[in-house]
Amino acid sequence: MEATLFLGNGINRISKNPLDWRNLLLGLAKNEHVSLRLEKKPYIMIYEELVLHSTSKNEYSIKEQIQQQLKEITISPLYEELYSLDIKNYITTNYDFSLEKVFEGNGYKRDFKKQETLYSIRTHVTMLKTDRSVNIWHIHGDIDRIASIALGLDQYCGSVGKIDAYLKGNYSYKEGGKEKRSQAISTKLEGRASFDSVSWIELFYNTDIHIFGFGLNFSEIDIWWILNKRQRDLEIKKLPIKNKIYYYDVYYKDEEQQAKYDLLKGFGVEVITVDLKDNDWETATESLLKRMKAKI
Repeated sequence: MEATLFLGNGINRISKNPLDWRNLLLGLAKNEHVSLRLEKKPYIMIYEELVLHSTSKNEYSIKEQIQQQLKEITISPLYEELYSLDIKNYITTNYDFSLEKVFEGNGYKRDFKKQETLYSIRTHVTMLKTDRSVNIWHIHGDIDRIASIALGLDQYCGSVGKIDAYLKGNYSYKEGGKEKRSQAISTKLEGRASFDSVSWIELFYNTDIHIFGFGLNFSEIDIWWILNKRQRDLEIKKLPIKNKIYYYDVYYKDEEQQAKYDLLKGFGVEVITVDLKDNDWETATESLLKRMKAKI
């Protein structure tokens, strides 16, 4: 089955200038004159607290500050290895265009498709070359669409609503001045409608998903929701779902990490780990990458 690569911010951590989300939030809080306690709070809640108590009450302005920080990210050398994989679709929660820059460095041209302002259900970047076309889906927004940068509970929950509508066949959008509506995922899986490639969402049902460099903490409610929904569709609705989902992670013997693995396995995800030794993240990640390549 065709493979889709799902990338998180763990890729950017192995670079010369990694982004520290804790320091970023503290810096934003200082700029907005907000006193924040970060301990034991999900980031999506901290962001809402920041917006609600900011001096400006201007969320767009806050996201502009984040955009400037993200522009300074150094491209991780891992992207060159990920570029070389025979992958048609890349899904990422990252807002920056590091992966696109690697493709451009190898002779590809960048083309934005179906841009949405706030959400990222259909929006994607297509990288074009004579013999290959690749889609990159920034599902939490990107720095070229400042409003689309998803950080808080409000936007995450709005995204879940749209994902649910897409899977149920209630998602409508305009294209070329005409209104279109998606078909329910059940009709696609049962062969009564074709997969339309309109959204990254259906890739969770018709391609093998390889999740790499993504912490997947419990704030990522949209991803947890779709994993749970897919398993319900398989086990309760008995839909003919044939694809597999793999989660790759560097294991450092943390209780919350183990709880995450237990949940993932319950949601039908195969968990593949490499132990962290001597705090050597780069070596562990390279080892994990080899295991993923073997699966793909």
